[in-house]
Amino acid sequence: MTNEIRNNFAAFLLSIAAWALITACGRSSMTSGEAVFLFDEALYPAIERQRREFCTLYTDAKIVLTSGGPQELFRRWLSCESPALLLTRRLDSNETRLAEETGKLFKVQKVALDGLSVIVHHRKKVQSVTVDQLRRICIGDIKFWRDWIADDNVTPDTSAIILYREQDSSGNSQYLRSIGITFGDSARQMIFSGDHNRPASAKIMEGVASRENAIGLISTAWLSDNPDYLTYYGLIRALDAGGDDYSGAVEPIPGYLYRGDYPLRRMIYLYVWQDKTDPAAGFASFLCGNEGQKLFLEYNLAPVINPVRLRFK
Repeated sequence: MTNEIRNNFAAFLLSIAAWALITACGRSSMTSGEAVFLFDEALYPAIERQRREFCTLYTDAKIVLTSGGPQELFRRWLSCESPALLLTRRLDSNETRLAEETGKLFKVQKVALDGLSVIVHHRKKVQSVTVDQLRRICIGDIKFWRDWIADDNVTPDTSAIILYREQDSSGNSQYLRSIGITFGDSARQMIFSGDHNRPASAKIMEGVASRENAIGLISTAWLSDNPDYLTYYGLIRALDAGGDDYSGAVEPIPGYLYRGDYPLRRMIYLYVWQDKTDPAAGFASFLCGNEGQKLFLEYNLAPVINPVRLRFK
């Protein structure tokens, strides 16, 4: 048994024990009252579904979802606005130092794998993208569709590529920078931020659905049974993605995320202050338990704690 398998199995056993404690307590501080839960906005469909399920099971609990970029969320977590913080990256060394300097204990748990999807208008004939091609599009090296899609049998598509993406402070943009993909001034871009009415990813899907020359960058969590995706289903497509070595491109689905075949993937981390026992802490335990892990899978993410059956097609 490898160390990774041992660690995942140990985390799974701990999650079962934690969730058993919550459920055995019935109406407790972890299942009643109101609490804030901080999370990366990119994961909104999956976390909103998890919240509904948790609050259905525990009708005395109210979870207030609060989203934003990683730095903003970390500051709010550090000020104890919520005991729980869900990020699409690890805390960096400075953030870890600041958390440790509080003198309070916290724990971190890997809960799921997420992917970054490249979506296009349904009329575009492109089927896949490599990491290098995406890098060149984002920097502005590939400006026109004819430079991306070459087909001697059709008239070259001379229209300009328009990149729909989130603001620089978002988790999605920070992830791309972490793998060496930056955004150049020469690229044609539309930049979105979320608000109280709609997350940025929902706006990006709407934009790509209505503009044939656009491509968009969203989490694989949005390629699931949520109102926004269902609205634009049939108008947008998620591309297969392959590595820079031009290995076979694969779909952005849980099996390929877990196995590592899909190259644009990242781990989701859950941080929890250990001295807190409000409903946000209970919700964090729910995410690590059997039901929470299965719900991640339903929302096109790959659970990493619970050994569930993954799909490849």
